[in-house]
Amino acid sequence: MPSRRKATDNLTLDQNKKICLWNEENAAFTKLQLAARAMREFNLVKALVQGTISGILRDRKTYLLVKEAEPKCKRTRQLVFLAANEELAKWVLNCQSKHVMLSGDLIKAKSKRFATLSGVQNDQLLSFSNGWLQTYERTRREWLGEYWGKTCAA
Repeated sequence: MPSRRKATDNLTLDQNKKICLWNEENAAFTKLQLAARAMREFNLVKALVQGTISGILRDRKTYLLVKEAEPKCKRTRQLVFLAANEELAKWVLNCQSKHVMLSGDLIKAKSKRFATLSGVQNDQLLSFSNGWLQTYERTRREWLGEYWGKTCAA
Protein backbone atom coordinates (compact mmCIF):
# COMPACT_ATOMS: atom_id res chain seq x y z
CA MET A 1 0.00 0.00 0.00
CA PRO A 2 1.51 3.38 -0.97
CA SER A 3 2.43 5.70 1.84
CA ARG A 4 0.20 8.69 2.28
CA ARG A 5 1.58 12.16 1.55
CA LYS A 6 2.22 14.27 4.58
CA ALA A 7 -0.30 17.11 4.62
CA THR A 8 1.02 20.64 4.72
CA ASP A 9 -0.92 23.59 6.08
CA ASN A 10 -1.81 26.61 4.02
CA LEU A 11 -0.06 29.81 4.92
CA THR A 12 -2.02 32.43 6.81
CA LEU A 13 -2.63 35.87 5.33
CA ASP A 14 -0.11 37.30 7.77
CA GLN A 15 2.57 34.83 6.65
CA ASN A 16 1.90 35.70 3.00
CA LYS A 17 2.18 39.38 3.92
CA LYS A 18 5.57 38.76 5.54
CA ILE A 19 6.84 37.05 2.39
CA CYS A 20 5.76 40.10 0.35
CA LEU A 21 7.49 42.44 2.81
CA TRP A 22 10.70 40.37 2.67
CA ASN A 23 10.64 40.65 -1.11
CA GLU A 24 10.20 44.43 -0.90
CA GLU A 25 13.03 44.76 1.64
CA ASN A 26 15.45 42.89 -0.58
CA ALA A 27 14.38 42.60 -4.21
CA ALA A 28 17.55 40.62 -4.94
CA PHE A 29 16.15 37.59 -3.09
CA THR A 30 15.31 34.74 -5.40
CA LYS A 31 12.08 32.84 -4.96
CA LEU A 32 14.07 29.89 -3.62
CA GLN A 33 15.68 32.12 -1.00
CA LEU A 34 12.25 33.45 0.00
CA ALA A 35 10.97 29.86 0.25
CA ALA A 36 13.93 28.84 2.43
CA ARG A 37 13.42 31.84 4.73
CA ALA A 38 9.70 31.08 5.00
CA MET A 39 10.50 27.48 5.91
CA ARG A 40 12.85 28.65 8.70
CA GLU A 41 10.67 31.48 10.03
CA PHE A 42 7.33 29.66 9.89
CA ASN A 43 8.62 26.20 10.94
CA LEU A 44 7.22 24.56 7.82
CA VAL A 45 7.55 20.81 7.26
CA LYS A 46 8.84 21.36 3.74
CA ALA A 47 9.88 24.36 1.70
CA LEU A 48 7.43 26.21 -0.50
CA VAL A 49 7.80 25.67 -4.22
CA GLN A 50 8.62 28.44 -6.68
CA GLY A 51 5.05 28.52 -8.01
CA THR A 52 3.63 29.19 -4.55
CA ILE A 53 6.02 32.10 -3.99
CA SER A 54 5.17 33.47 -7.46
CA GLY A 55 1.45 33.32 -6.64
CA ILE A 56 1.97 35.10 -3.33
CA LEU A 57 4.02 37.85 -4.97
CA ARG A 58 1.49 38.17 -7.80
CA ASP A 59 -1.29 38.79 -5.23
CA ARG A 60 0.84 41.07 -3.06
CA LYS A 61 -1.75 43.90 -3.08
CA THR A 62 -4.24 41.64 -1.33
CA TYR A 63 -1.77 40.51 1.31
CA LEU A 64 -0.35 43.95 2.03
CA LEU A 65 -3.87 45.20 2.86
CA VAL A 66 -4.40 42.53 5.53
CA LYS A 67 -5.42 44.07 8.83
CA GLU A 68 -3.50 43.30 11.99
CA ALA A 69 -6.75 42.07 13.56
CA GLU A 70 -6.95 39.03 11.30
CA PRO A 71 -3.44 37.56 11.12
CA LYS A 72 -4.49 33.92 11.51
CA CYS A 73 -7.01 33.94 8.64
CA LYS A 74 -6.18 31.90 5.60
CA ARG A 75 -8.52 33.60 3.12
CA THR A 76 -10.52 36.78 2.83
CA ARG A 77 -14.24 36.87 2.34
CA GLN A 78 -16.11 39.87 1.07
CA LEU A 79 -19.49 40.69 2.55
CA VAL A 80 -22.17 40.53 -0.10
CA PHE A 81 -24.69 42.82 1.63
CA LEU A 82 -22.53 45.20 3.64
CA ALA A 83 -25.29 47.71 4.49
CA ALA A 84 -27.58 44.99 5.88
CA ASN A 85 -24.72 43.53 7.92
CA GLU A 86 -23.86 46.94 9.39
CA GLU A 87 -27.49 47.56 10.36
CA LEU A 88 -27.69 44.15 12.02
CA ALA A 89 -24.47 44.86 13.93
CA LYS A 90 -25.84 48.22 15.16
CA TRP A 91 -29.09 46.55 16.24
CA VAL A 92 -27.24 43.79 18.12
CA LEU A 93 -25.05 46.36 19.88
CA ASN A 94 -28.14 48.40 20.78
CA CYS A 95 -29.78 45.31 22.31
CA GLN A 96 -26.59 44.52 24.20
CA SER A 97 -26.39 48.03 25.63
CA LYS A 98 -29.88 47.45 27.05
CA HIS A 99 -28.72 44.07 28.48
CA VAL A 100 -31.26 42.17 26.41
CA MET A 101 -30.56 38.62 25.29
CA LEU A 102 -31.22 37.66 21.68
CA SER A 103 -32.71 34.47 20.26
CA GLY A 104 -31.42 32.94 17.07
CA ASP A 105 -34.82 33.17 15.40
CA LEU A 106 -35.04 36.88 16.14
CA ILE A 107 -31.56 37.53 14.73
CA LYS A 108 -32.46 35.62 11.55
CA ALA A 109 -35.72 37.56 11.17
CA LYS A 110 -34.01 40.92 11.73
CA SER A 111 -31.26 40.01 9.25
CA LYS A 112 -33.84 39.22 6.60
CA ARG A 113 -35.69 42.47 7.35
CA PHE A 114 -32.50 44.58 7.17
CA ALA A 115 -31.52 42.92 3.89
CA THR A 116 -34.95 43.66 2.42
CA LEU A 117 -34.86 47.28 3.65
CA SER A 118 -31.40 47.81 2.15
CA GLY A 119 -32.73 46.96 -1.30
CA VAL A 120 -31.77 43.30 -1.67
CA GLN A 121 -34.10 41.55 -4.11
CA ASN A 122 -36.03 38.47 -2.92
CA ASP A 123 -34.19 36.22 -5.37
CA GLN A 124 -30.83 37.39 -3.92
CA LEU A 125 -31.74 36.93 -0.25
CA LEU A 126 -29.74 34.49 1.80
CA SER A 127 -31.60 31.60 3.38
CA PHE A 128 -30.72 32.78 6.92
CA SER A 129 -30.54 29.15 8.00
CA ASN A 130 -29.23 27.77 11.27
CA GLY A 131 -25.88 27.29 9.53
CA TRP A 132 -25.83 30.99 8.63
CA LEU A 133 -26.70 31.81 12.25
CA GLN A 134 -23.89 29.63 13.60
CA THR A 135 -21.40 31.31 11.29
CA TYR A 136 -22.69 34.75 12.25
CA GLU A 137 -22.42 33.84 15.93
CA ARG A 138 -18.88 32.58 15.48
CA THR A 139 -17.71 35.65 13.57
CA ARG A 140 -19.47 38.09 15.87
CA ARG A 141 -18.75 36.29 19.14
CA GLU A 142 -17.44 39.44 20.78
CA TRP A 143 -20.80 41.08 20.18
CA LEU A 144 -23.13 38.19 20.87
CA GLY A 145 -21.20 36.23 23.51
CA GLU A 146 -23.16 36.18 26.74
CA TYR A 147 -26.26 37.83 25.26
CA TRP A 148 -27.40 34.72 23.40
CA GLY A 149 -30.77 33.34 24.51
CA LYS A 150 -33.47 35.83 25.51
CA THR A 151 -35.46 37.74 22.87
CA CYS A 152 -35.04 41.41 22.18
CA ALA A 153 -38.11 43.49 21.40
CA ALA A 154 -37.19 46.09 18.82
